[in-house]
Amino acid sequence: MSEQPSSTPPSATDVQNQLVSIQGRQYDPGLLAGLGIWYLIFFLMMFSGQALFDTIGLFALIIETLALLALDRPGLLSMRGLVNREQLSGGQRILLNIGEVVFFFFMTGAYLVRTIMEYQRIMSAQPPKTPGEQPGVKK
Repeated sequence: MSEQPSSTPPSATDVQNQLVSIQGRQYDPGLLAGLGIWYLIFFLMMFSGQALFDTIGLFALIIETLALLALDRPGLLSMRGLVNREQLSGGQRILLNIGEVVFFFFMTGAYLVRTIMEYQRIMSAQPPKTPGEQPGVKK
């Protein structure tokens, strides 16, 4: 016997959550906020004009970029879907790779901004839950 497919289509929130999990890593909101604040502080330090702060800012951003590469390499390299490498020619891919190495701090910033925007979009799409409501229990 074969099972019949469910007659109810998946909700928009379920589809969005599945797409997010396919496109890139999902982050805890606290970690995402920490990464964003870390990036902003050390990006500003990197362009402060003082050698010590410039160096600290540069090394801190390198560490953050390496950590993000370890967590979500495809998401970071595509800047969370901003760049589709399959549509680029060989020469364009080479130029993109060189640009990502030279301007890695902008790539990391674009990734974080797009990740935060995606998180906000998903949170605003979920219906608010009433207090005392248990999932899966119908009255």
